[in-house]
Amino acid sequence: MDEERLELLLHRYFDQVLTIEEREELEVMLLGYARARETYWEAARWNALVRQWGEAEWGRCDARRTAARSGPTGARNARLHVRSRRTSIRWLWPATAVATLVVAGFVGYRFWFPAAKPGPKGVAVLTRISESFWADQRRGLQVGEALQPGWLRLDRGAAQIEFSRGARVVLEAPAELQLVSEREVFLRSGKLSAHVPEPAHGFRVVTPKFTVVDQGTEFGCSVGSEGVGEVHVFAGSVSCKPAEPGKSGRELKKNQALRVSGRLARTIPSDRSAFLSEAELAELNAARERARLEGWRASSRSLREQALVYLDFERESEPARILPNRATRAPANSDASVIGCDWVEGRWAGKGAVEFKRPDDRLRLTVPGQFRSLTFLTWVRVDDLPNNQNSLLMTESFEPGEVHWYLYHDGRQGLGVYQGKPGQSRGWRYLQSPALQPEEFGTWTLLATVFDGSRGEVTHYVDGQAVGNHRLGIRVPLRLDTFEIGNWGVRYNDLRWPQVQWRRETDAERNFRGRMDELAILPAALGPEDIGRVYREGRPGEATLTLVTSR
Repeated sequence: MDEERLELLLHRYFDQVLTIEEREELEVMLLGYARARETYWEAARWNALVRQWGEAEWGRCDARRTAARSGPTGARNARLHVRSRRTSIRWLWPATAVATLVVAGFVGYRFWFPAAKPGPKGVAVLTRISESFWADQRRGLQVGEALQPGWLRLDRGAAQIEFSRGARVVLEAPAELQLVSEREVFLRSGKLSAHVPEPAHGFRVVTPKFTVVDQGTEFGCSVGSEGVGEVHVFAGSVSCKPAEPGKSGRELKKNQALRVSGRLARTIPSDRSAFLSEAELAELNAARERARLEGWRASSRSLREQALVYLDFERESEPARILPNRATRAPANSDASVIGCDWVEGRWAGKGAVEFKRPDDRLRLTVPGQFRSLTFLTWVRVDDLPNNQNSLLMTESFEPGEVHWYLYHDGRQGLGVYQGKPGQSRGWRYLQSPALQPEEFGTWTLLATVFDGSRGEVTHYVDGQAVGNHRLGIRVPLRLDTFEIGNWGVRYNDLRWPQVQWRRETDAERNFRGRMDELAILPAALGPEDIGRVYREGRPGEATLTLVTSR
């Protein structure tokens, strides 16, 4: 969002000189960005207060000038002026009320639709892994995920970490590494190689034996279990200062190396082959991704055999504007039409996905029938949640039994099921808790919702774990009919129902922003074990992260 442009548009808005095009541009900003709404609210509040203060102050000053005139004529004019100002104040009240309503409206908007709190700022990003295993398993860590300051413990494999200032580090197991900042790490044990381009000049690697400060270079560091530390320079130069007080530092140049053991430090030949290079890790990472992709293709057969709808997003030809429904039990003519979406890379290199980024991007298909239970599964990479409801899968209407599956504006997963007479918008909503956090945006997540008509409950899952369970408030057969994935084809101004006439057209915007890779709808209620297996067999990476903020 261009904040300078927003400020200009707000000034023109309050001066009542916005063009039609500028008004539409401002509306897009306000609907799409929480920060824009906060700025508007502040501007509206101050604009109302300043206008009210200015009107009152102008009246008082004018009255004092009139009263200061000598003679009975001046006094009579002052009385007339007071009457005139009373009349003006009567006209001022509607303007003040309108300004107050503007402020109250935006306060209400912030109350009902609070923006998701931004996640902590990362100092680095995980860019490659090679069958890495992070000790003390807590949660899956994916390539592309931001890393905050803290400790990383790597038991096996290797991983590449890119820091915000540009330095790149390849870490080899077994290792313990503390991310201190975007320009410093502490290597307690293990081995790393670092490539530091000129913009990242000054990157520091601290070890129990020495501190290395780069001068724009490539180098490697290791700390052995016996407490022996080594630094090898492959290009450029570094400064190396022993940790022992009173010891002077020294500069190491290309092809020089130093070993520190106890109080002794001696020069040794530099050995580039002793450290894993970026190119070697890239080859290992590519092999891992190929193996994961082939493993997923084999394991996904059981899911498609049970599914009513199964979209794998694998392209067979160009351009692919029809996405085949590969479910074994697929109804006739239930392939999905691809409208506007772009084809992009999915969870692994060589795996397809579609990206939803424009307001009209969507998939459309038709599945007839009524169902007592349904399970919804999809892998998504969320980029943003700009709308109150952000569609994963939505039927076209509010007819009895039709479902809306979506992500709420604050990251909660929701399922809406409608009931009552045709044309009525009554229904039940089931929302998960806790919500998907902003720091998880940009990474692949498995979302699942199970509507179990036999047990009378709805359960939400994120990455194979149950995150919400609700008792059914209604008992109606579910229907899909014609529905959309990633969008909703209905506008409120197209509906003639009294219950929704008060809504603006923009309230109906529910387009999803992000990527989707694999979607399944099953006419049965999958259990926790089945959902967990789908996650394990389809997750992009096998690394598990331990991140401790203090040690």
